Amino acid sequence: MIRRLLLAMSAVLAGCAGNLPAPHSATRTAETITVSVGPCFGFCLVYTVSMAANGEVVFDDARHTAALGERRRKIDAAVYRAIAAELARFRPRAEEQREVACRVKVCDQASYDVTWTGAAGARHVIHAAGGCRDGEGAALEAVLRTLPKRLGIAEWAQQRTYPGTSRG
Repeated sequence: MIRRLLLAMSAVLAGCAGNLPAPHSATRTAETITVSVGPCFGFCLVYTVSMAANGEVVFDDARHTAALGERRRKIDAAVYRAIAAELARFRPRAEEQREVACRVKVCDQASYDVTWTGAAGARHVIHAAGGCRDGEGAALEAVLRTLPKRLGIAEWAQQRTYPGTSRG
């Protein structure tokens, strides 16, 4: 009798195990990280670049970039993991939006929005002012400035001004 009871309980528990959510680290690997570089009052670059754990990179210009329109390329997944690890310290813990601290900054610089989007659609967003010279904002900008080269989009993200294109 006890043997049958244990067998039945094992079957019930095994059925429940399939419904458990994936561990937190597994959901993070499915994240897409999107960096939006925002305007200034001059001819700052304005573009969005998204990177996925599978190495897919999508670049989309808005203004003042050498490449016009959407461009795609692949990077090694290890590059994504390295960038994700460097940005992890800035990622909000909960599904929220927050401003990155910056007390000392150069004015009229581009701004940055970094969005982590999980497989289920949960979004974690930070906003940072460009030109930050101290603390968390300076550390974040140091990472973000390396992205064009590391993602292979440096040629696309070069500053270009086209006739008739407004500033800002």
